[in-house]
Amino acid sequence: MPEQSWLEISKKRNKGYLYVLVFLAILGAAVFLHNNRDLFFSKSSGPKKPLETEATSGKKTSETDSVVGKKTPETADNQEKQNRPVEKAKEVQQTPGPAPVVFSVEIPDIQCGLRGSREFKVRVSLKLFLAGEAHKNEVLEKRENLKVMVQKVFSTKTIDELVIDSLRLETKAEMNRILEKSAIKDVEFKDFRIDKVTK
Repeated sequence: MPEQSWLEISKKRNKGYLYVLVFLAILGAAVFLHNNRDLFFSKSSGPKKPLETEATSGKKTSETDSVVGKKTPETADNQEKQNRPVEKAKEVQQTPGPAPVVFSVEIPDIQCGLRGSREFKVRVSLKLFLAGEAHKNEVLEKRENLKVMVQKVFSTKTIDELVIDSLRLETKAEMNRILEKSAIKDVEFKDFRIDKVTK
């Protein structure tokens, strides 16, 4: 009889140990999953963020504040960094290369008449953006001819038809007609004035 009671006691004790071991295993698995949730649950909202160490962040939050749940300035900064839009992060990651070299020539003080109006004159200064350095000499040599082309464009317009964007495109097209291989890529009006002619 005492033998059976001893067996029952040892079975109950072993069951208790087994429950404790199972509970500890579940608790350990839960802690492991919580600490490594980034490995098991991928977020579809954006790319994974690298783990931030004290060396990279430059700021250290105290353990007591994180346990109690207080927001210190450091934790607020970290939360702001995590809530930034993905577009801003992409802008920071992409480092632009060296700026392309732009070749340009300025043609100052071109006086133009308007169609059907002797009362007003237009005075413009242009900056021509060239396709390459090879075109610079050609543009400088033909500067007077280019001025005439600009005057021709303006002579077909009335004062109501002076729209900068369409004038830019038309001026570029007319000037490229006398240059080789579309040398002018863009035209910018540095100065654009309408003067009233005094008699």
